[in-house]
Amino acid sequence: MAFLSQIPRGHQDPPRLTVREGKVLVTACNAVNGLHTATDPELIEGVFREEFGFTGFVMTDWNSYDTCDVVDMIAGGNNWLTPGGPGDTHTRQLEKAVTSGRLPEARLRESATFLDLQEALTPEGVT
Repeated sequence: MAFLSQIPRGHQDPPRLTVREGKVLVTACNAVNGLHTATDPELIEGVFREEFGFTGFVMTDWNSYDTCDVVDMIAGGNNWLTPGGPGDTHTRQLEKAVTSGRLPEARLRESATFLDLQEALTPEGVT
């Protein structure tokens, strides 16, 4: 992974442990190595999930869809696009992408399974 190789070996353990033990990751609004973090499957699926062992859900920084394609963010590994809401802000774009074959339905379903963690992450008494 190009991203991780830029961090000296002795300094990789703190971010690795932090990610592995975390429940939620937020992709930044900026780019790393020329690719927005919200659309980077090598970073989200490769470094975070495979290499660091992260099992929680990944959400975008606020309004990432202003600079990134909604479909690319889900394809890249995000599970929650912010801001979320009861409307169909992203639904139509994702539906069209699945229908056209641009986004595999399995990837969208996999992404949605992580949202079941939301209940487990909500502190008791907080709504």
